Amino acid sequence: MAQTSRMEPGPVDRASRELVDAIPQIAWATDVTGRLLEANPRWMQYAGTAPGTSVGLRDALDVHPDDAPGFDQRWAAALSTGEAFERTVRLRRRDGVYRWFLVLVVPDRDQTGAIGRWAGTATDIDDLQRAYRAADRLRLILDSVIEAIIVFDPATFRIEEVNRGALVLLGRSRDQLAGLSMDTLLRNADVERLVAVVGTLASGQPESATIMLEYQAAGGGSIAMEVVLQSVELPGGSRAIVAIARDIRDRIEAQARLQRLAEAEHARAAELNAVIRAMGEAVVVCTIDGAITLTNPAADALFPDLDA
Repeated sequence: MAQTSRMEPGPVDRASRELVDAIPQIAWATDVTGRLLEANPRWMQYAGTAPGTSVGLRDALDVHPDDAPGFDQRWAAALSTGEAFERTVRLRRRDGVYRWFLVLVVPDRDQTGAIGRWAGTATDIDDLQRAYRAADRLRLILDSVIEAIIVFDPATFRIEEVNRGALVLLGRSRDQLAGLSMDTLLRNADVERLVAVVGTLASGQPESATIMLEYQAAGGGSIAMEVVLQSVELPGGSRAIVAIARDIRDRIEAQARLQRLAEAEHARAAELNAVIRAMGEAVVVCTIDGAITLTNPAADALFPDLDA
């Protein structure tokens, strides 16, 4: 460790010092009042300068202004209560860029329980933090889509991600659906069709397909769905299947109503035609320009030259 002031609590053996110097985290030690005693080489590599001699930890750590008040409050409370704390803050790098770190500070107590000094580490979690935020943004985007979206593994058919639309449609929570196999949501006949389609998509050709499936709702009953299946390549070369499902029960019901109306109209037309044909009076139906569209047998007998 790069010594910034003389250490009073006692000697640190060489093996421990070499270990602290080798770790990728920024590491330091302060006295019981919070004044810096020493820091490992990683501090200078990151900050660009060695911390000053016997300065307060907060004077040495360049914390982002937005994160400083919370950090200061926790550090002051730790010094007062003797309790360890951790905090996620942004620390300024030597080039002026702030990166996210997880700061952990713990008391180093002697055999009597008295605090001899404080030991701290700062672990760079910036990449992980950005990945989490990107994942959160993606989830917000997916949750804003009305259709149900389910992402599953084409090899195991295990569900990896769902959006809010899927939760509402299927009546299950995110935890209930995560890790569930797709075949538990479908009828046996639909499982066979899904397996066949996914088998072709997993090869990348074609990239998408549309099929009709019936999902089994949590409360019982089935939900007719039009499902667009999209094969996507993930980082590392693995693939996932994105299923975008649209509830088409209203569409099916509307089609059924139209079919019933058409059948009813056809029946009424047939009934009217039968009544007209049974009438003893001659019936001739013409368009506005005089073209004959319908005659009954009585009209045919009375006007044999009429062409309907």
